[in-house]
Amino acid sequence: SFALVRHHLEVVQIPSADPDTGRCVGKRVAIVDDGGGVAVALAARLASGGAVVTLVRPGESVGHVDVLVYLGTLAAGVSSDVVKDLFLRVKEAVTTGATQVLGVTALGGRFGLDAHTERAVPIAGVAGLLKTVAREFAGVRVRAVDLSPRDSVEHKAGHVWAELCATDELFEVGCRGDARYALRVIAGAPTRSANGHDLPLDEQSVVLLTGGARGITARVAIELARRYGCRLVLVGRSPLPPSEEDPVFAQATDAVALRRVLVQVKQLRDPVLVEAECARLLAAREVRASLAAIRAAGGTLVYRSVDVRDSEAWAGAIDELYAEYGRLDGVFHGAGILEYKLVADKSPESFARVFDTKVKSAMVIADKVRPDVKLVVF
Repeated sequence: SFALVRHHLEVVQIPSADPDTGRCVGKRVAIVDDGGGVAVALAARLASGGAVVTLVRPGESVGHVDVLVYLGTLAAGVSSDVVKDLFLRVKEAVTTGATQVLGVTALGGRFGLDAHTERAVPIAGVAGLLKTVAREFAGVRVRAVDLSPRDSVEHKAGHVWAELCATDELFEVGCRGDARYALRVIAGAPTRSANGHDLPLDEQSVVLLTGGARGITARVAIELARRYGCRLVLVGRSPLPPSEEDPVFAQATDAVALRRVLVQVKQLRDPVLVEAECARLLAAREVRASLAAIRAAGGTLVYRSVDVRDSEAWAGAIDELYAEYGRLDGVFHGAGILEYKLVADKSPESFARVFDTKVKSAMVIADKVRPDVKLVVF
C-alpha cells in the first residue's frame, strides 16, 4: 500500500523583482515579435541599457543569440500552433549557445487560476514546454512570465524587462498591475465520499474515453464498469482486431514465442516486419482482454474508431454521441502518442505529432462537450 497525497497550486503574492540593470549589457537579445507593440517597447528599453537587440518576425530565424525572449504568444488571434513555433525558436536558441530564455503567456497575471482569467486556452502549454527546457539545459536561465492582457503595452514591456534582469531564481512568475505572483504547491488528503464512490455516475451514465482499449484508458474503463456499470464509449484510432486470434499463435504466450512462430510458421524473414507484427499481435491481445474485462465488470461497451487528430471527424463523432444518447456525463481524455526525445534531438514533425494528438483533440472536447457534463479528466 501507499499513501495517496493530493496536491494543488496556490497563487501567492511576492515582492517586486530586484533587477540587475547590467545583466543584458552587451548581450545579443532576440525578441520574437508580438505585433502589438510590446516587443518594440521592450527592445527600446534593452537597447538603451546596452543590449544588442533583434526583432524576429514570423518565419525568421533566431540566429546565434545570448538571450531569447518569446512574445509571439501575445499576438492577436493566436492559436495553439504558437507552442510549436515556440519549440522551434527555443530549440534553435539553446542548441546554439543561448544562456537565457524567457517566454510569456497572457492568462491574467495569476497563471489562469483565478476568476479574472482571460480566455487564453491555446497558449497554456508555454510554461510546461519551458519547464522541460529548464530541466534539460541546466546552464540556461529559463523563466515563464504570465501577464494580464488588461495592462498597457508599456506596463507589459516593463514587467518582461524586470523579469529578464531579476536576480532571483524563480521559474514561473505572474505580473498584473503593480503586483507580482508565484505558485506554491499545497499537499492535502484526497477527498472521499461516504460510500467510497466519488463520481456522480450510475448505470444510466454515458462516459466517453479516448485512447482506445489499451493502457491507462482501458484500466479506467474497467474500474468505471466495476463501480458504476455505466455505458462506456471508447474511442481509438485503430479499428478493433478480429474477435478471434489465428489458432497458429495459440501456444505463443509471449513476445519471444510469437517471434518464433512468425519466423518458422509464417515465414517472415525481415526483422522489422517481425517486430511490427509481434507488436500488433500483442496489442490485439491487450484489446481483447480489456474489452472482456469491461464486459465482465458490468459495463455496457461501445467502440468507435476515430483519429482524434482529425478535428473535423472528432468533433463530428462527439456530435453523433449526443444525437444517439442525448447526454455525455463524463469524458476521460487519454489519447496520446509517445515519441520520447530530448529537446536537442526532437524534430519539429515529432513535436507536432505528439502535441496535436493531445492538445488539438482536447480543444475539440472543450468546444463540443456541453456544460452539463459532470466530469472531464485529462
